[in-house]
Amino acid sequence: MEEWSQNRYLRIFVLVVMAGIVFGVFYRAYNWPAGQSMRPPDGTYKDASPKKTLSPIKNNTLTLLRGRPVTVWKKKLVYHGLESDRIHIAVYILELDPEVPYHHRIPVRDAKKGIRLGGQAFDLVGYGKNRIQLGIKGDYRED
Repeated sequence: MEEWSQNRYLRIFVLVVMAGIVFGVFYRAYNWPAGQSMRPPDGTYKDASPKKTLSPIKNNTLTLLRGRPVTVWKKKLVYHGLESDRIHIAVYILELDPEVPYHHRIPVRDAKKGIRLGGQAFDLVGYGKNRIQLGIKGDYRED
């Protein structure tokens, strides 16, 4: 009887230890710090390919892709596509209220004459379902 009791406690102990090991492995795998495995502890690691930030403005033309916000001149512009022959652009004025969009639904024929978004004048260069190109009128400076 005593041998059976000792054997039972040993089995319970082994099960608890195995469960702890499995839990520890899964916990560590889930909470592993991303990108830290190959870095030296002193932090001297240099990224081999520095990331380039592409400007949305090229040759006085601002390109907006559908659903992707672009921040220029302390304003965020989001192109939402075409809705019944109207161009839908949301403008966030970051200095005023960065969470409130000002939606502009502009008929295409009016946009071809020129539009004004967030205080900046634009010409419609090209448009489509997923992308719009706006020519910048007047002087501008990149912030």
